[in-house]
Amino acid sequence: MKTIVISNIEEINILVENVNRSIDLVIDKIKVYEGESKRLFYQLKFSAFGKDPLTERDLNVIEQLNQSYTYLVSFYAVKYLIENHPFRGNYKLNLGTASGSDIESDDGMVIAEVFAATSITSNQKMQKDIEKLKKADTAKIKYLFYHTPVEDSKQVERFLEMNKEIQIVKINF
Repeated sequence: MKTIVISNIEEINILVENVNRSIDLVIDKIKVYEGESKRLFYQLKFSAFGKDPLTERDLNVIEQLNQSYTYLVSFYAVKYLIENHPFRGNYKLNLGTASGSDIESDDGMVIAEVFAATSITSNQKMQKDIEKLKKADTAKIKYLFYHTPVEDSKQVERFLEMNKEIQIVKINF
């Protein structure tokens, strides 16, 4: 469980750099790997070949991939919120299994959910996050930030039409 309080864009830049550094470490290890490719795949999936992007804790690369992109979307989402809602105080980022919304402003008026997936329909993630946001009665400003590698504007438009109280923002890298 990780909770990070972010107060400015410089902090976000440091966090993004930490994620990028952890990615570079794995790539460097892959470049010098001299074993069989099948063994490398096994190690990527099942061994502590990678690093947690924020704590440097050893973990498998599949988990590192998932965490890295969720973290990056989260950091860029907080940057967006700081730029668009600068008077809401700090933003608390609940990563992993931390309770509450993924992002919350100090005053509780802004909340957001965040995800990175192959598509917005993967595991019904967008729909589930929208439902979670709808249940949050105290927040006045609600966002859903996401990243997918595919063009999905028509699908997102349908979600927006049905959920006008939630702003949906695609984060591109």
